[in-house]
Amino acid sequence: MDWDLKPPFGFKEHGDLIEAFKKNVIPAFNGFGFNPQISDHRIAECFFSWRYDLEKSVDRFRPDVKKSTPDHVKCAGYLMYWIRRNLPIYGIEDDEEKWATEAERETSIGKIMFSRLDSTSIPGDWVEITKKQEEDLPFEVRKEFMDEHNGLAIWQYVEHRNRIKNYANEYAAWDFCYRLAASYEKQKRIEKKDDRIIREPSFSFIDDFCYYLKYKSVSPHSLAFTLRTAIQE
Repeated sequence: MDWDLKPPFGFKEHGDLIEAFKKNVIPAFNGFGFNPQISDHRIAECFFSWRYDLEKSVDRFRPDVKKSTPDHVKCAGYLMYWIRRNLPIYGIEDDEEKWATEAERETSIGKIMFSRLDSTSIPGDWVEITKKQEEDLPFEVRKEFMDEHNGLAIWQYVEHRNRIKNYANEYAAWDFCYRLAASYEKQKRIEKKDDRIIREPSFSFIDDFCYYLKYKSVSPHSLAFTLRTAIQE
């Protein structure tokens, strides 16, 4: 595998990965009120481990094509593995400025959201409770919120905040690597005149996958297989 000739995703040096990771992860977290604290050193460690692992894999299993680059899904799966191993996000700051004043907390949306923003151990029926509270709001209030938050209802927004809070590194690893693989897959399909659409995985799938990443033993091969399945569905 000739890394200098054809680096996966254009990440020739560790600085390229650092820049791309921050460009993806920071807005993804900011959109839900979090500021991620990211270690450049740990991302650099991800890069060098990822490169060594991929090159070793090609040299061992495909000695006939040593100068080739593995396909984009395999590259993304291996990268996800090393991001998950090195935990580049060492903290997240919760930006509650929007809900900081007593007056804002007493608004119809504030009463629903602020009661749950800080909670990391929420009763199992909290989603249904939040849905019921949201149904009681005027349609205009709900629509305005959804327009400002990419179509998410209030309960979905709060649910995703808790997902990020509980699985910061795992969610970042998934989201970053999935979008890398999906972007290259989309371009590949365009070139082949393949009109299949790559759909966003459901939140329930992402929940299960983040749990799997955080608490179970995984391999680069298994992560690449899961990514391939998610993209091809």
